[in-house]
Amino acid sequence: MSDSLLLLIWEEVMMTRCLSADLRGRVIAAIEEGVSTREAARRFRVGMSTAGNWYRRCRETGEMEARKQGQPSRSKLDAHEA
Repeated sequence: MSDSLLLLIWEEVMMTRCLSADLRGRVIAAIEEGVSTREAARRFRVGMSTAGNWYRRCRETGEMEARKQGQPSRSKLDAHEA
């Protein structure tokens, strides 16, 4: 396999993984220290928009942990409860 194909496969694998709270904190800390969002994303191997979203949410709300994903579980019968 060529190096470019291996890199493409590696990036595909990396995009589907769960990212740790520690990584999120290190990315935010780097941006707060003056590193550009683009450079922080490259250094920690995350997407540029991901790094920007993490930093923006931390700056606006103070939240650094990931939010729960998906829809809240609801019963199909909730509408007929009454």
